[in-house]
Amino acid sequence: MFSRLFSITSLLCSLLVCTGVSAATDPTRPLGAGELASSGAQSTSGSLVLQSIIKQQGEQPIKAIISGQLVTKGELVFGYQVVNIKERSVTLRLEDNVRKLTLFTQPIVNYK
Repeated sequence: MFSRLFSITSLLCSLLVCTGVSAATDPTRPLGAGELASSGAQSTSGSLVLQSIIKQQGEQPIKAIISGQLVTKGELVFGYQVVNIKERSVTLRLEDNVRKLTLFTQPIVNYK
């Protein structure tokens, strides 16, 4: 009786461990997405990443996703004020320090 209970408990524990591992690595996740969230680290000013720029039809303001935060012009992200949002870049300012974040800093390669 004890050995059967032990084997069932062992099986359940191993299933829980395997489920946790497979959930931690999502093969369909875009490159670079969720790196801060999965590591549990908070972003610092040195690791600001422009992930996306959202431009809607009409008079809606252009929005950007920077290190997981949705922002518009004038808002703060990790202490920096969003000064300008363009189609491929965002300009940030912290006192006299100005930073420009761009999308796709690496060359885009077309495969045939």
